[in-house]
Amino acid sequence: MFRSRRIRVYGFTVVELMVVISIVAILAAIVAPRWEEYRSRMVVGEATNQLCTAFRDARDEALLEQCEMYVEINNSTQKIEIWRRIGTTDKSQLYRSYGFSKEVYICGTGTSSLTIGRAGYISAVTGISSQTTTIAGCSISAYDVTVGSRATDAEDHVLITRDGRASVGASL
Repeated sequence: MFRSRRIRVYGFTVVELMVVISIVAILAAIVAPRWEEYRSRMVVGEATNQLCTAFRDARDEALLEQCEMYVEINNSTQKIEIWRRIGTTDKSQLYRSYGFSKEVYICGTGTSSLTIGRAGYISAVTGISSQTTTIAGCSISAYDVTVGSRATDAEDHVLITRDGRASVGASL
């Protein structure tokens, strides 16, 4: 007597594979354009945070050590550098350095700088625009530093008030 054996076949049919591949393709078509925008916003956000940290560090060090500090933003080297001025001379010492992505620009394309005096107030600015607005009857003047993506329209603003405080927000 012969006993019939059933052979079990494991796997997927071609139709099932085509359905899964088509679903993955549709999802990829939806997600791909938004991925670049998301990535640009993340890179801009990171550079914005580094810039705020640099300004806060420079102000804190100027107040703590009673020395003049200046923050230099260089788009060609992708660095934010904090320098400590030594005495009354023009000599300076590098205090801290931050790097940012080549995909990001800060204050345009050149080099910008901002000097923070011993009392924590801004004493000199190069390459950064100043804006004034009135909020609740008070006139507020601040420096607006734009951080943007070279690839998309992602953009952020860092506002630095005359007393050297930095905050992220919309431009004045």
